[in-house]
Amino acid sequence: CDVKSVFEKDVLYYAATKLVMLPAVLWVALKLSGIVLDEAAYMVLMILTAMPAGTTTAILAEGYGQDHIFASKAVFVTTVLSLVTVPLMAAVI
Repeated sequence: CDVKSVFEKDVLYYAATKLVMLPAVLWVALKLSGIVLDEAAYMVLMILTAMPAGTTTAILAEGYGQDHIFASKAVFVTTVLSLVTVPLMAAVI
């Protein structure tokens, strides 16, 4: 793929959703639900939710005739950005 298009708007939107919005929604849902979890289980859930997109995403996209280039960009960008977001998530929790 074109290197300039890796950080395009749609990929960054996906990365923000995956790395920031989903963990935030999970946090709110857990707090509002009143579910009592062990602290370690709570931390595992939050950090796993903040992990980057799996590498099989691109393979599955290509196998099912979908946009495997976008999937590859999403995997790359979420992996790079997770180098910052996952430690931040761990520090905030």
